[in-house]
Amino acid sequence: MARKKERAFFICPRWRELVGGADKETLARALRSAPRTIEKIATQNPVAYATLHGVLAALRGSRDIKLDVESCIVDTRSAGR
Repeated sequence: MARKKERAFFICPRWRELVGGADKETLARALRSAPRTIEKIATQNPVAYATLHGVLAALRGSRDIKLDVESCIVDTRSAGR
């Protein structure tokens, strides 16, 4: 396993556009995720790829929207952070 500092973390720049002003608690229940995770994603704090991918996939399913999950995920190493 890679050391923590070498691992890649990811953000979703389009998050606000996708969820609007939805309540984080309600959104967390709907997406079957922890409110803390939703808060991290909303504030552009990097999270693990699997976490972000899972939340975006659940969002796509719950809102019945056409969303290319991969195009919404940005690696923080390449985002200039």
